[in-house]
Amino acid sequence: MDIGPNPDLPEDIRYIEADVLDPQLPGLIEGVLPEDARPFIVEDTAHTYETTTAALNGFHHLVPPGGYLVIEDGVVDIDELRINEDWPRGVQKAIADWLPSHPRFTQTASPYVVTCHPGGFLRASA
Repeated sequence: MDIGPNPDLPEDIRYIEADVLDPQLPGLIEGVLPEDARPFIVEDTAHTYETTTAALNGFHHLVPPGGYLVIEDGVVDIDELRINEDWPRGVQKAIADWLPSHPRFTQTASPYVVTCHPGGFLRASA
């Protein structure tokens, strides 16, 4: 893991290069957040079952009441929308398997008319 300089990002954004499968990553992220932080978590990793599950399990506790955890690119699991056969699969299944044991979160409609994140907008109850 590397907490490095912010490449072309505003000074108040922390750039952390790491592996979402590293079990130490959530603690590192939590450690750099200000005490009053209200993070908006966006997962945009390898779009596999394993990486999506790791992100859900690792970061859900950081989402404040009323906040969002967005899982990107669930489109990889929808055959009609797959652009490339090499794309991974597993995002939709990871979300479906994870949600029943995390009732604080509900799937919400995308705020966009068109999205690559179907089913991936998860809102924490207030």
